[in-house]
Parts: sequence; structure tokens; C-alpha cells
Amino acid sequence: MHIELFEKGFFITAGVLTLSFFVHNCVILIIKNNRHEENNVRDLGLGYLAVGTCYFFIGLLGFFGFSGNGFPQGAIEQNALDMFQATNPFAFVIRCVLFVQMTTVYPMVAYLIRSQLFTFFYNTDFPSRKVVMIFSLLITALTTIVAMVYPNVGSIVGYFGAICGLYFIYLTPVLMRMYLNRNNATISIKDESGALMIADSESEMFASKPLPQPPNILSKVLHSLIPLLGLIIVIFQFVPPTVL
Repeated sequence: MHIELFEKGFFITAGVLTLSFFVHNCVILIIKNNRHEENNVRDLGLGYLAVGTCYFFIGLLGFFGFSGNGFPQGAIEQNALDMFQATNPFAFVIRCVLFVQMTTVYPMVAYLIRSQLFTFFYNTDFPSRKVVMIFSLLITALTTIVAMVYPNVGSIVGYFGAICGLYFIYLTPVLMRMYLNRNNATISIKDESGALMIADSESEMFASKPLPQPPNILSKVLHSLIPLLGLIIVIFQFVPPTVL
């Protein structure tokens, strides 16, 4: 069996990969309400291990399951369940399981979006029952319309992953680091016990350990290549695979 380590469509799938890093900003919202914050590092590590293990086995078994076995090679549907007959009992069971998953995951994702959005504008994640109700109806309607009109989940994940990832992953961290280095600011991410802490204010965040001196020309060039990579990933999301 021949397996290519690097294919021409790498940058297209990189948008999906970027989404996995983009959603990491939601981790802070999850662990900030932990009753025992001294266990944040342990809990976060176990969470990453569990998710990584699930992805590994799903990807591995999916690869061998769709390799041969009567499926059209090179033309796997973005929604793999569409490749099974509607009367297939196993596909029906999987659809039921996914429905149960969505009933639990969808409200959590909606809360994470609402919390970040409303905290930015209202300084609270629950400004009023009316505002939250309008937001919930709006986000439910938008996602339902997209699922009805453009049910290509892989392309949607790639578009939003690349665009949002460009800001949250490739641009914001670089600009923040360049800004801190330029001002020779200080930052502390752990307390004396070694537990992962979340700063309540800027005064808590900028304290204790000095960062390196302002970056030189080489450092600026290397840092500039990171947002450029993110921009290239965004551009390739809109390039048809046949062109590559």
C-alpha cells in the first residue's frame, strides 16, 4: 500500500486542522469554573489525551474501513453516512448516536460562543433572558439554513477553521508576543504550586518573569511568516481541488 506523506491538497485539509486549534480558546471558559483549580493542569492533560485517543482510533479505523470494501476510492463523501443506504441498520444506529451527541454538544458550543461574544460587548455572559433567547434562535436558524442549503460539512469546517484560525492562531498570538517583547513586559502563568492559573486582570497577568529584549530584524521576519502561512491556508480553501 502506497501512502504519500505530503499531498497537493495539504493546505485544503489544513483548514480543518486549524479549526481544532481554534476551538482551544474555549478551554479557558471550561476550566475557569473548576471547583479545584489546582487540578487544572491534570484535568486539561487528561482531556487532551482522551480527545486525541478518540480522534486517532476514529481516523485509523475509518481509513481502513473505506479503503476498498466497495467504496469509491478518492471520492469519499464529506458526510460519510451519505454513502450508506437509508435502510442500512448500522448507519441508522450511527445517525441516532450522532443525534444524541448533537443534543449535548450543540448547547455547549452555543454557550461558549455566547460567553465570549456577550462578555466582550456586555461584560457578562448573560445580559438578559431576552437577549440570550434572540441569540439562541438566531444561531439555531443560521446553522439550520446552512445545513439545508450547503450540507458540505468538510468545506464549512475548512472555511471557518481557516478564517477564524487566521485571527486566533496565526495573527493574534504573534502580535501579542511582538507587543510584549517590544515593551519588555513581564508575564506569569503559574503560581508557586505549579497549577495553571487564570489572571483576573492585566496587573496579575503582567508580573514576575521578564520576557526577552525587543526582537531583532530576523525575529520580526520569522514572526511575520506565521500569519502569512495562515493567510495561505485561507486562500487555498477557495481553490478547487482540480486546480491543484
